[in-house]
Amino acid sequence: MRRALCWLCLAVLELPALLMGRSKQIEAIDRDCDSLHELFREATPLRFSGPSPWMELDEEQRADPGYAVALVYTAGPRIRWVLLQLADDVDRWTENVDYCFSDDGTIARRTRQFDSRQANTELNEVIYYAGHRVLKEKVHHRPLNGGREDNSKIDDPGAPVYWTVNELPFPFPDLWEGVATLEGCPELRGSIEAGMMGRWILQAGRESIARANAERKMRPQFCS
Repeated sequence: MRRALCWLCLAVLELPALLMGRSKQIEAIDRDCDSLHELFREATPLRFSGPSPWMELDEEQRADPGYAVALVYTAGPRIRWVLLQLADDVDRWTENVDYCFSDDGTIARRTRQFDSRQANTELNEVIYYAGHRVLKEKVHHRPLNGGREDNSKIDDPGAPVYWTVNELPFPFPDLWEGVATLEGCPELRGSIEAGMMGRWILQAGRESIARANAERKMRPQFCS
């Protein structure tokens, strides 16, 4: 009994420290994700329409009515921010899902706003992640246009969780595989990342990789 009480006392004493540590993690995630949003504010993303199947859109091409749109922002070869936009004119709802990924490719924060005109509801959800687990989840809702909400009319489609960028369903070009081959040569890889910040222009990217690989063969002393 005495031992059990000791363990309980220790748990009570450690709880504030654990909560403070989690709070600092969440603050760091918010800081990193918000800085990414600011960084990409003027960037042009890769655009996809889907999901059956997901296809890349040209800059001037519009998605067909009823299809979802995904905006993908990259820092060099790394995907850091994905914005998923969905709508249903029949059930009268829209949904925006914001995925913020860490530098190692794992999900850090997912923000979702679901608006149902039929139910007169705005639902906001923020989930924080660390090490493939949920750190914290915040959900609240309010009337969309004043008046009262009618939860009986909510048809919430939910939203997928992509634990890593490797789980994203979008058809990325073979450009990514080309960049991955340069992992053993940081000098060349760094120069490519610096030159392709933000929007990856596919043809130019492929040409850059070809030149880099050719230069790599010519100067093997750069890579061991």
